[in-house]
Amino acid sequence: MDAQQLPGWEMPVHGCTVADWTAVLTDASRTRAAAQQDFTAADARWRTAIRENVLAGVAVQDVARIVRVTPQRIYQIRDRRR
Repeated sequence: MDAQQLPGWEMPVHGCTVADWTAVLTDASRTRAAAQQDFTAADARWRTAIRENVLAGVAVQDVARIVRVTPQRIYQIRDRRR
């Protein structure tokens, strides 16, 4: 194990100089933005699937159990309240 690596940390650790921090920050920001875009798209698909299931007549309690949220949350998503 690399001396710089924390116990239990599984990602590779790369040494960098102070001059590299701007590149590290830029790369991390790009990666974060891409992940946020992916999450936003996945969340929209998830909400649409929930809404469509409820509108198609699937019981709210069944949808809630499947997606592991409360029935109240299903009603919020169905009604586009949050």
